[in-house]
Amino acid sequence: MKREYSTPAMKVEVFEASESVAACYTINCNTGKGILFKDRDKDGEYSGTNELIYQDPIGYHGCGKIHEAAGLPDGGLTYNADFQDTDNGYVNGKPVGKPYKVFYWEEKRNGRVINVHFSRLGTEDWFKNPNAS
Repeated sequence: MKREYSTPAMKVEVFEASESVAACYTINCNTGKGILFKDRDKDGEYSGTNELIYQDPIGYHGCGKIHEAAGLPDGGLTYNADFQDTDNGYVNGKPVGKPYKVFYWEEKRNGRVINVHFSRLGTEDWFKNPNAS
């Protein structure tokens, strides 16, 4: 029985980046000690009618470090809480200074929060890594 000759062939697969590939970001954790809250009554300051999320001195405050993140968190790098610095102390039971808008995220291990990070909006401290896909 005679065999038929066939031309050798090679199969080539090409990786093409898609929209589902996450970009890398660096985010500066740039607040001091303070109170993280949602300004429910829209009065521009922390009061008893607001939703308290975190309050120092329980150990959560801006660490001053730059963190790398792959992809965008739910909702992107946008306002998700208000932050009131307590570095300058209190007057009549209220922190000194005006609150400002922040993006905060929780660092978790085994489902438990081990750290919280805060980045002040409008500080240009969020950078997309142009070399990442």
